[in-house]
This record gives sequence, structure tokens and C-alpha cells, in this order.
Amino acid sequence: MMRRSFCVLAMSAALASAGYDALAVSGSWLIDGYKAVLSPLQGRRMCNFWPTCSRFTREAIQSQGLLPGVVIGADRLLRCNPWAWNLLDQHYRGISQDRLNDPVGNHIAWDPPGEPAGLTVLALQPEDAVADRPAPGRSAASLPFADHLYANQDFARAATEYLRVYLTPSTLPRTRDYATLMAGESFLRSGEFGRARLAFAQADRGQTAGLALYGNARAWFAEAGYENARSALDKIKNGELATRRTALQGWSYLKEYRFRRAADVFAEDDALARLADMDPGKLSARSRALSTVMSAVIPGSGQAYSGRVGDGIYSFLTVAATGLAFYWFAANHEKDSSYVKTSLFGVLTALFHAGNVYGANIAARDYNSLQRRRYLERAEDILRTISLEPDYSSVSGSRTAPATPTTGVQD
Repeated sequence: MMRRSFCVLAMSAALASAGYDALAVSGSWLIDGYKAVLSPLQGRRMCNFWPTCSRFTREAIQSQGLLPGVVIGADRLLRCNPWAWNLLDQHYRGISQDRLNDPVGNHIAWDPPGEPAGLTVLALQPEDAVADRPAPGRSAASLPFADHLYANQDFARAATEYLRVYLTPSTLPRTRDYATLMAGESFLRSGEFGRARLAFAQADRGQTAGLALYGNARAWFAEAGYENARSALDKIKNGELATRRTALQGWSYLKEYRFRRAADVFAEDDALARLADMDPGKLSARSRALSTVMSAVIPGSGQAYSGRVGDGIYSFLTVAATGLAFYWFAANHEKDSSYVKTSLFGVLTALFHAGNVYGANIAARDYNSLQRRRYLERAEDILRTISLEPDYSSVSGSRTAPATPTTGVQD
């Protein structure tokens, strides 16, 4: 017996050292068994979520290990209840495969989901600024055409035409500056933020330096590079851009959920008084520790405390039902002389209770995140009433800059 146990342990250690996680594979086998035997009995539309509960649990086991993955999966089973759809656009964001979108990454307590990463862009090299360079001696005759393309939201072609004007040797300096700024603006609105920054950098001199820095900051902001955006904004000395500069700087702090710092920035400009008056101290919040302890004592109470009453009720009923079944069979040995049912319901009770406690912690975290998002949305509704568009008409002299489109990259 000792020799056999030693062989099993040695084999397990060898497989683990080779990168083979026997527990995770065993968990996957259990999920496969569930899908093959029990899942077909429930019907195709039984699960409220995508990925489905079985797939979700498998992914949790594969990414987090057997024990954490099973607990995370138990929490999902408790959340898959008739009240789940009431939380759409609150705790569940979006629909996939006609079900609530609920990836595993949104339910890792020790690795909370962050903000969307910035877009990856191709850097513009000076030697390939345009596909074909203008012929020597070409005038700025294509400038009206570029303005026409921009006004009609054909930003990619507009950027190319503005660059043609910029690279034409006979173009006047003032027109060249205007074309460079508009090329950056066109790249920005077409989502090519790296090219936008390079184009704005070409105009970062003289009277256009402030506008170029502001454009650079907007490009970083659109790419979620908020610290870089503030760095560019700090260099702006143009007084005409003061309100726009302050608004964008405060907005960048809002995006990072640094609400108190944002309010302090908005207070620097009287035009932003409504934003400065928003008090982040009044934000409703829930304690993750308290929510966890509450559900450890009374299953589901932490979820109810965190605004998920339906989840709380379902968690309480599930843990209570499996717990009563365990108590019944444990107290009546003649009903389960082999202790199979007692063991089964004991394991289920412990598993669902652990999932309930874990879910209470996540529920409090999600509640706080929801309150922050709502605060951000209220602030952004005010910011969108303030014109953050730069005015390039002064750069182009007597000519009129093209009308700003109503769609495109949101400043």
C-alpha cells in the first residue's frame, strides 16, 4: 500500500513538473460529464449567460486552478437565476449569443477588470507620410478639396490631401501650418492616433504650438494615455485654449476615477463650475469586507446589501436547500447507510456556500464600480455640452476652416 501511494505521488509530481495539472484536467473531466449527462436535460436556453455556466467553469478552472475555479463556477451557478436579466447594463454589460455577456475575467476578485486598453496604431515614418508625393511645383490647389473631404467625414483621404499641401514646396508657411494641423485632426478622427500625434508635432512651433500640443493631448486622450495627455496640456501657454485645456485635463482624471482631483482641476475655471460642484464624497459605496462577512453568516445577505437582491435570495435558497438535505441524511443514517448522499450534499453545501461568500465580495466590488461609472457618465454629459473643438481659422488667415463634423472621434 505504501509503495503504491509513493508511486502515485511520484507520478503526480513528475506530471506537475512537466506542466500537466492533474487537478485542472480532472475538473475539466467533471465539466465534460456534466455537459454530456445533465446539460441536455435542461434545454438549450436554460443558461442566462455567455459563456454558458459549464464553459465558464471550465475556463475558470483552466486559468485559476481547480479549487478557485470551482468556487468561481459555483458563484456563477448562483448568479444564473431568473433575476439575472434585471442587472443588464449594470453588472452585466452587453449581450453575446442572445445571452448576458459575462466573461471569467470579470469575476476574479484578486485581479479586477481594468479599463479598455488603448488602440495599437502604426507609427507614421517621415519617408512614407503619403503614398505618392506631390509633383514639384504643385500649388496648394488641393486644399479646398481636402476641406471638402474633411467636411464630408472622409478623414483618411482628407489627411492624405492635407499632407500633399504640407509637402508642396510652394505652399505658404501659414497654409502649411493649417494643413499640418488639419492632417492631424483628420488622422485623429479616423482613429490613427499615432499618425495624428506625428502630424501635430510638425506644427509644434511658433503661433501654432498651443494648437499642436492640444491636438497631441487629444490624440493621447483618445488612446487612453491620460498621463501623456496631461503632460502635453501642461505645456500649453495659449490663453485662448485655457478652458479647453482645463476641461480635457479634468476629464482625463475622471477617466481614471480620480474624481476629487478632477473636481479640483475644474474649479480652476469659472466656465466649469458645474463640474467643480459635483461632490465625489457623496458617492454611494459598499464595503467588500462587510459584504463578505455578511454572506458568510447569512448566505445571500452580502449580495442583497450590494444591490443584488435576486442573487441574494437565490443564494440563500440554494445553500439552505442543500444544507437541509445534508442535515436530513446525516441525522437519519438508515436513509443513507453508505453515507453517499450525506457526503454529496455536504460537498454541495460547502461548495455553494463558498461560492456565495466569494460572490458577495465581487458584488460589492461591482456595486462600487457601477457608482463610479454613473458619476463619470453624469460628468461626461456636462463635458459634452462644452465645445472642446480647436479653432483653426486663425491659423489659415482669411480663409474659413471647414465645418466640424458632428460624428467621429469624441473629444
